Amino acid sequence: MKLLKGWRLIALIGIILLFLARVYFAFEKQENIEKQKNMIDELSRQQLQDRIDNPPEFEIISDSTMDNLEKQQAELDSIGRELEKNRKKFEEQMKKLNK
Repeated sequence: MKLLKGWRLIALIGIILLFLARVYFAFEKQENIEKQKNMIDELSRQQLQDRIDNPPEFEIISDSTMDNLEKQQAELDSIGRELEKNRKKFEEQMKKLNK
């Protein structure tokens, strides 16, 4: 009978130790998660600060360059209109030939 009570005591102590170990590892896991979150936050702050300190470079276009680009665009537009006229003429001639 005493032997049975001793085993119960040992089993109870074992269960308590398992519970305490589980609680301990749960706290460890929570601490690791918090550390990882803090590391991610710190990296995000560093990346943001790097972007603030070193903004991407933009090419500044001078007025003369803009004027040249506008002239080229106007030339391309006129060529496009001329091509459209020629296409219409070609279609009309093809219709006449097919009749």
